[in-house]
Amino acid sequence: MDAEAARVVSRDLSSQDFFLTKHQALWLTIAGLIERGDPVDRVSVYREVLRLGQADHVPPSYLIHLEESVPTAANLMHYIGLVKDATLRREARGLGLRLAEQASDLGADISRILADWSEDTQARLEASGRNGGPSVPIITGQAWANELRDAEPRCGIQIPLPAFGVLGGLVPGDLVVIAGRPGMGKSTLACQLSVEACLRFLLPTYIVSTEMTRQQWGTWMSAVVADRSTASLPRPLPEPILSWWRRAPIAISDQGTISIAQIRAIAERRVGIRLLIVDHIGRVAGGRRDNRVLEVGDVARGLKSIAKDLGCTVVAICQLNRRVEGAD
Repeated sequence: MDAEAARVVSRDLSSQDFFLTKHQALWLTIAGLIERGDPVDRVSVYREVLRLGQADHVPPSYLIHLEESVPTAANLMHYIGLVKDATLRREARGLGLRLAEQASDLGADISRILADWSEDTQARLEASGRNGGPSVPIITGQAWANELRDAEPRCGIQIPLPAFGVLGGLVPGDLVVIAGRPGMGKSTLACQLSVEACLRFLLPTYIVSTEMTRQQWGTWMSAVVADRSTASLPRPLPEPILSWWRRAPIAISDQGTISIAQIRAIAERRVGIRLLIVDHIGRVAGGRRDNRVLEVGDVARGLKSIAKDLGCTVVAICQLNRRVEGAD
């Protein structure tokens, strides 16, 4: 259904993560298409199934059944988690059966059996990220040197807006904070950024607006596209303006309150996201409700984590308190 989603699955799963033989065969077929750069759709997949002689395992009716059972790739990361969880449970049952069989041998060294079982279990936990948290990769000096040697210079997508040229454009992994007092044009700049990045450069963009409604965002963006003031925009908006939205990979959430966990969950489902705009950071709920300063710190760390983990640029609007003007 979604070639980009298939690429994400090919990165996070292998054929052995699937229990049924037909699912293993189907995934090997899809992975082969991705590796060759061929399209991934029902027709292409079934042609590859026929070429590989797997039609007995994956009949065309079953491909249709799968599409009807899972009508969208929006919950992709959740589905990947379910498959990984099932894989880990099967491995745990297999380990338990082998442990019971080895322990029943009275001539075997039980201490050695338990030590081997513990090492095997720990290795599986680390591989799955279940040992109390995600596994932390360690890069040695030699591997680090090779990465530095082959690393390309810092360069992002150039956007014709003030300051972004100095920052190198929209660089994947960056968290950019635009701060200022109320009424200084922070949201206007964010709207201009969304027009340049998404409507003109077609970068997959997700906007979190906790103050303005999506109608207000759309009106301001329309004014930028039409190079007119919001008051002089024609009503209803003509098709030449609306066509920018129809072809743009853009999405928006405009509820008044949203948590950093919700933002991350939605961003992960937006496969291929390149730009996340949050307006504004002070209205996003973090993990600590007892101290607002610490809570905003949690939100900032969460946004930086999203930028690094998803390889996108995060632009956060921050509203400064007017009282800072009177500070010494």
